This record gives sequence, C-alpha cells and structure tokens, in this order.
Amino acid sequence: MNRRRTNHTATFEERLAAEAQRLKEQARKLKPGNERDQVMTKLRQTELASDINKWVTSPGIVPSKTSTPQNRDSIEGAFWDRLLRRPN
Repeated sequence: MNRRRTNHTATFEERLAAEAQRLKEQARKLKPGNERDQVMTKLRQTELASDINKWVTSPGIVPSKTSTPQNRDSIEGAFWDRLLRRPN
C-alpha cells in the first residue's frame, strides 16, 4: 500500500500561521458558547504547535549546563504541567 505524498507550497510555519488567522476570524464571528470554545481550543493548540515548532527548529537548542538527571525530571514536569495547563 503506497502512502499519499503531498507537496506543500507553504512552510509548516506559514500553514500554522494561516490556520491560526483563520481560527481567530472564525472565533470573532461566533457568539460565546460551546462552538466558540471549541474554536478557541483549536486556536490555542495551533499557536502552541507553532511555538513548539520554533523551539524545535531553532539552531540554539543546547542542553543546560546545570541540567542533571535529578533536576531534569522537575524541569520536564513543569514543562508538561504548563503545556497541559495543570494547576500548580
């Protein structure tokens, strides 16, 4: 079974930005309610994906010199708590 291949004319970042803009416009047109909340959730996810993509593709990613196996777990835990919006 062959996979379908898609050649994109825009970069991933450009497609995320376009989707975020489309979702913002859609949210502005909706009245407060469940549908608008779903659009806002998708917008937050798109913006987060853009932020993560920028972070992952940045040339300056280097491990912290103070990062040790002991504090790495707490750093990663804080990242995931913020990502999932868990209360402190």
